[in-house]
Amino acid sequence: MPDARRRVNRAESGRLNSYLFLTRNRSLTCADAVEQR
Repeated sequence: MPDARRRVNRAESGRLNSYLFLTRNRSLTCADAVEQR
């Protein structure tokens, strides 16, 4: 059971990291667009 739980936690952390990365990229692109204008 601990192994399965660890696997699920790893998948959740990966999804969270990808979500944070996407949101950070979106905010960066928005800032770049504002600077270019």
